[in-house]
Amino acid sequence: MRKFPVPGFALAAMLAFITACDSGTTGPDEALTPEEAEFLAVEADEMLNSLLGDQLTALGDQPVSTSNGLLMAAFEPVVTTFEFERTRPCRNGGSVVAVGTGTHTHDRETQTKITDFEGHKSIIDCVRTRGDLLYTVNGEGSFQGHRMKVAGEWSGLQTNDQEGTLTFTVNDGRTKECTYEIHRVADPEAGTITVTGHFCDKVIDKTMEWDG
Repeated sequence: MRKFPVPGFALAAMLAFITACDSGTTGPDEALTPEEAEFLAVEADEMLNSLLGDQLTALGDQPVSTSNGLLMAAFEPVVTTFEFERTRPCRNGGSVVAVGTGTHTHDRETQTKITDFEGHKSIIDCVRTRGDLLYTVNGEGSFQGHRMKVAGEWSGLQTNDQEGTLTFTVNDGRTKECTYEIHRVADPEAGTITVTGHFCDKVIDKTMEWDG
């Protein structure tokens, strides 16, 4: 049988088609735009902060004791551990569940409260809207963070870090599984919140005002 040479451009097109079929994707149409990725990353950051905020800032306002139940001296720092499980609905449907543990240090002499925490987060059919588009997100991930107050005021950098995998579906037909890594730094002195990292292969770097 006579063999005919395949032009280079045709061979490249064939290989690209085969690769797309093998990977289960249909090309860039399934990807988020940088603006969409930033929107969803900031929403995810705000949800986690809202989910845990009141739980963490309220710690230390109640009478405290050591883990073995012995009361400490009035001005000696007290360290306690805690567990939490919080569920919060997303604005447009679905929910986010956070389960974790933490350590709270209360120094009454210096009026300092420090909270460090970590845990696991589940995203369950969480719907976000942006214009006419609806994004439904499911996923699993981990998080950790740090808070500090001195004399009732935020002091130093307040951080959240989270990472994991998720699947997003958009009502225009796009769907994809990807990873995320989001870092939040709230700076009370500068009055800013900076959210950095990546979300579905898009780089995130956004700074916003923070009023505490």
